[in-house]
Amino acid sequence: MSGDQNTPSLCDRDPAELCDQISPALTQAEQLALALFLVDQADGNVGAVVDALARGTDAGLLRYAEALFARANDLIKTLPGALDRVRLLTLLARAYARSEDPERANETIKAAQRIILNQRQNEHYPRSAARIVEALIATDQILDGFNAAARIPEVEVDEAERASQTPRNRALKDVAEAAARASKPQLAIRAARKIRDPASRAAALAAVARGIAQTK
Repeated sequence: MSGDQNTPSLCDRDPAELCDQISPALTQAEQLALALFLVDQADGNVGAVVDALARGTDAGLLRYAEALFARANDLIKTLPGALDRVRLLTLLARAYARSEDPERANETIKAAQRIILNQRQNEHYPRSAARIVEALIATDQILDGFNAAARIPEVEVDEAERASQTPRNRALKDVAEAAARASKPQLAIRAARKIRDPASRAAALAAVARGIAQTK
């Protein structure tokens, strides 16, 4: 901690307030205390740990919070649902990527991929497959992300405006934008053109154009 006796302990403060006040100005010890506090608040609840991981990842805290990774790995083993495990694994992989640990990020993605192999008949399979694409993009495996996104099955939608939000279309759009940012215009355009819904495809191509322009 900072050593200021007049400063309230991180563990005495409301977790929502803590998350709102995360700042790079915190010392490493304070950041670690905050990450561990978020884990303690989870109290074995998988959804809470996922939320803590997401908050920690967005705040860049996880490089100091090995205990958070360990807690997540322990919880994965307790989950009865295969796709629940995929959800946590992919978030964990993204956290590893942000903490500059590509080896463990890749191992975690592969674990999620092994689980999902036998889940194609599950109605939630497309969303879980899209989560894997997100993790692949986070680890700069954009071509692998494209291949995974292209294999996501289409799902039926009742309204045209919701077509852009299907897991397949969103995943392909994410790949297209990531490829554009990485100065891979051919892959970006290829991903966008894989989107079957015309409006969604046009939106993706427009996003690609903006991304390419920003890299120049």
